[in-house]
Amino acid sequence: MLPHATPRAIVALGCVSGVLLAVSAYLAGALPGGDPGPGLRLGGFGAVPGSFSLGLVCWLAGMAGWTAAWWRLGRSGDLITGRSARPGAVGWWNGSAWRLLAIGAAWAAPLLVAPPLGSRDAYAYACQGWLWRAGLDPYAMGVADGGCPWTAAVPELWWHTPTPYGPVAVLLTAAVTALGGLLGALAGLRLLTLAAVALLTLALPPVARACGVPTPAAYWLALLTPLTAVHALSALHNDALVAALTVTALAVSLPHPRQDHDDLARTVAPLSG
Repeated sequence: MLPHATPRAIVALGCVSGVLLAVSAYLAGALPGGDPGPGLRLGGFGAVPGSFSLGLVCWLAGMAGWTAAWWRLGRSGDLITGRSARPGAVGWWNGSAWRLLAIGAAWAAPLLVAPPLGSRDAYAYACQGWLWRAGLDPYAMGVADGGCPWTAAVPELWWHTPTPYGPVAVLLTAAVTALGGLLGALAGLRLLTLAAVALLTLALPPVARACGVPTPAAYWLALLTPLTAVHALSALHNDALVAALTVTALAVSLPHPRQDHDDLARTVAPLSG
C-alpha cells in the first residue's frame, strides 16, 4: 500500500480522496430530495441513473484513498505505534500536532460543502427538532405524524417512530431549525459537528498524555480516521458530540500530574478497544 509514497504524495492523496467523497455525496449521497437510487436494491444498477453509479465509484475510490493516506500518514510519523517521529526521520513532520490537524482539515474541507454521505439520519434530527419548535412532543410521535415539512427526506423508519435521543439533543436540533429551512438546519448540524471536533481537539491532549500516548498519535487515530470523516463530518451523526463530551469529562476528571494515572488508563483502555 503506497510503499514508496512521499509525505507530499500522502497529503495529496488524502485531498483528492476528500474531493471524490464530496462528489459522491452529490451524485449518490443523502440528498434532500430523497434517495437518488431507490431502485438499486430491487433492480440493480440498470434501474438507477448512470450518475448514481458514478457516485458509488467515487465513494469506493474516495474511501480507499482516504484509508490508504490515513494509514500511510500514521506509518510515516510513527503514529501507529504511539511514538513521536524520530528527529530528522521525516523532515516535514517533526511531531507537530498542529501540522497534522492542518492536513486533516485540508482532507475534510470538501465534505463540509457537500450533502450528507451514507446516512439520512441528519434529516430525521432536523425534523425532530422542528416538532419541538412547533410545540409538539417528539417523544410521542414520529416526524410524519407531526407534519414535518421535510418528511420526504427522512428515512421511513422515523416517519412514525418517536425520537430515541435525549432532551439536550432535541434542544440542539430544534435550535438549528431556526436558521431557516432544511438547508439551514443541515448547516447548523454541521456547525455542531465542527464544534464537537474542536472540543475533541482541546480535550484529547491531556487524556492522551495521561495514557502515555503522544498528542499527534491521538489526533491521527481520533480525528483523521475515515470513520470520523464520513460518520461525523459528512453524515452528521450526533455520536460526534457524545464522544466529544465523554473525552472532555475524562480530561476534566484527570488527577494532578503527580498522582498515579493508572485508574484513568484502565478507564480509557476499554473505550478504545
